[in-house]
Amino acid sequence: MMTCLEMIKLRSTETHEKVLKILRPIIRSAQSRDLVAIRMFRHGFIETDLCLHLYWKSDGSEPKFSSIGDQLVQVMKRYGLIDHSLWFEEK
Repeated sequence: MMTCLEMIKLRSTETHEKVLKILRPIIRSAQSRDLVAIRMFRHGFIETDLCLHLYWKSDGSEPKFSSIGDQLVQVMKRYGLIDHSLWFEEK
């Protein structure tokens, strides 16, 4: 078993507070036995940039975005440009 990072970055025209207000209920309701943690980050210099990290337990086979990640992307893309990527931990 390895850790997988699903990263969703948003370059927005809105402040991160406004976007987080909409995302928090989705994040609170996110449940999956393989979901380890969700962490939110804001850019240190650009007030409107936001990044979500979803940490998953994974066996490394068939990389695919999660349904929770897809749901977050659908909401976030209303507010700006999205970069959605998947990363696997190197041991």
